[in-house]
Amino acid sequence: MRKRIVPLSRHVVSLILSLIYCGLGQLYNRQIAKGLDFIIIYTILIASYFSPIPMLRVVGLSLLPLMWFIGMVDAYMSDEITVDKTKMAAGYSARGTYLSYIPHLFFEF
Repeated sequence: MRKRIVPLSRHVVSLILSLIYCGLGQLYNRQIAKGLDFIIIYTILIASYFSPIPMLRVVGLSLLPLMWFIGMVDAYMSDEITVDKTKMAAGYSARGTYLSYIPHLFFEF
């Protein structure tokens, strides 16, 4: 029997890209401004490791995993946000959806 190759969904592809580098998943989901924000902030946090100030190293490296995790979750959930915005434009309520209880990170969706 021949196995079928199942294509990856947009969720999985954006999650994998965010695993590679924070912000790439947002760029893949066509959220350019948010993706660039994630990339810039993540790069600054990585660069803080090379700072001569020890406290800046500690703060930067402690925030790095948090920023990476937030970027992955945001990239994975962004397709649902697009669907919710389409439903809201058609008159559906946003109550109980991702938009209603997750705060916006940097920009309005």
